[in-house]
Amino acid sequence: MAQPGFAAYAPFQHVSCPCEGSRYRYSPLAPTDIRLVILEPGELSDEIFCRMPIFPCHRAPVFEAISYTWGDETERQVVRCLDNPGTLCVANSCASVLRRLRYADRQRYIWIDALCINQQDLQERSLQVKAMAQIYSSAFRVVIYLGESADDSDLAMDFLSSGQYYNMSDMIKSAMGRLLRRPWFERTWVIQEVAMAKSPKVLCGTKSAPWSSLVVCAIKLSLQPPVLSPIGRLRKHSWMYIVTTDQFVKALCDSTACHCRDPRDKVFAFLAMYPSMMNANEIAKYRESGFPMSRARKLPLEDVPTAKQISVQDELGIDMNLWLTPRTSTNYSHSVETVFTEFATLLIENQGLDFLSAMQGRSKPDILPTWVPDWRVPCKRAILAHIPLVQFNAGGSAQSFSTFSPDPKSPAKLLMARAVKIGKIRFLGETCDVEVPNWEHVVFRRWRTLGERAWREIIPSRSPTSFLTAFSQAIFTDSDDYFYQPREALCQKLSNHVAGASIEAGDFIQGIDPSALDRLRISCHGRRFFVDQNGVLGLAASDSLEEDLVYVLLGAKVPYTFRPRRSQPLSEVNLIGECFTRGYMKEEAVSPTAGFRVESLRIL
Repeated sequence: MAQPGFAAYAPFQHVSCPCEGSRYRYSPLAPTDIRLVILEPGELSDEIFCRMPIFPCHRAPVFEAISYTWGDETERQVVRCLDNPGTLCVANSCASVLRRLRYADRQRYIWIDALCINQQDLQERSLQVKAMAQIYSSAFRVVIYLGESADDSDLAMDFLSSGQYYNMSDMIKSAMGRLLRRPWFERTWVIQEVAMAKSPKVLCGTKSAPWSSLVVCAIKLSLQPPVLSPIGRLRKHSWMYIVTTDQFVKALCDSTACHCRDPRDKVFAFLAMYPSMMNANEIAKYRESGFPMSRARKLPLEDVPTAKQISVQDELGIDMNLWLTPRTSTNYSHSVETVFTEFATLLIENQGLDFLSAMQGRSKPDILPTWVPDWRVPCKRAILAHIPLVQFNAGGSAQSFSTFSPDPKSPAKLLMARAVKIGKIRFLGETCDVEVPNWEHVVFRRWRTLGERAWREIIPSRSPTSFLTAFSQAIFTDSDDYFYQPREALCQKLSNHVAGASIEAGDFIQGIDPSALDRLRISCHGRRFFVDQNGVLGLAASDSLEEDLVYVLLGAKVPYTFRPRRSQPLSEVNLIGECFTRGYMKEEAVSPTAGFRVESLRIL
């Protein structure tokens, strides 16, 4: 049951169903067991018959795991189960998968969530969600079903299978674009399903192609469906799955553009991939293996062995007894606030304060602590520490923070951190959106004009040239002077404009090095230019306001802006977001000679 004050999320929508006769009764599933679907042979238009036996995980037969989109559940079809006679109703999308996958002359062993998990059993559902990463990792192959043929999808799939990605016609480009806009490419759960897969294959109608071909083609066409980036960061490329916490958080941020019906799945879909140290059994197994997976027999793509021929453990050497060891809790009885807060606590304890940069905005109504990212909100901007070619280290190496619950009855947690205040935002420009035309006008006219006016008021003795140098460093977030030459060229253009030369805002970036232009766009997008009370320039999150405070947290790579809570002690603040503050990105604020006072912040 959901906690008072929080929305309750039903596991699945109950709809009318055309099932006739007795309903299928699921047998209990032990934590160390797996339920598979054995598809009985049939033609495309035949009724769907199957069996759903349960196997011990360590003796499971070879199977294929299916990745697909649930789609509209109001329209359903009947599946008839033979082993425990009864009927099940599945969404049209699931029925379409089953019809397309079954053979005409033999059985096929698959794992598909709509059938293999008793969706009405909350405990089983939670346990199986924990195991899904291992299920997809252990499958002989993952079949990615995009749907039936439509919108020239056969043309796109044939092109993928050809391996010849040059001299593409406009017709092929359009067909590929439509294929990559199918709903599957926006689904959160498929990230885990493909990231953990050994041999993913894309199926659309009767056509199939390797997943790797689709990725290569999407890159060549500069197409970026929402799931591609997080899958690329988390994709399992070898026997030993290795992903850093930084990569994990990047994938989480990338995935906010994807969709799921239950917001808690924004977390649950990633839990099993959370980076962790190998346990003793895994270390011993790796040492003994010599060349990992060398004993695995390679099988033809279409020649899937039957259950009698081989078992997963025998063939692949996988210890299925280890697969259900949970890294964290997957519990659908918990509220969204509890799930998001506990996940944030786990991440900040392992990644440190840099995890706070993932906070990119809030949902309405806002029920989360301000330091807890709301994964329902799409990322508005690149995380500063994730920008290529940066080495920020604003807070040094010594972190000092803790989390605790002021009220044991509430899931809300408070973050306490040691920090130094380096300024207060006095002048603030508008948000830059590089996706709209004439974004350069915001940066080179409005931001620059605001900054020049602020400097004349705060530090009138400084020259216009020194302002342009500081301004260019701020908008490029270039504390390392990596883009010194492009910045100097830009300053010259800006200086000429100050001197009276006529120039359009867009002309300022003409001829600039492409990598420098990319850095400028990434740095400015979704941020606001600011000047603090001492004339320090910087870029802050789009949610920032004048009078927000700028702090460097001890041990954090970048500074953050905070907003004091009204009617509360000054030390109690709300986190707004990360920021770039010129002159304070290299431990300057925490140096013993800096003269800043260290204080304790209570981040609510």
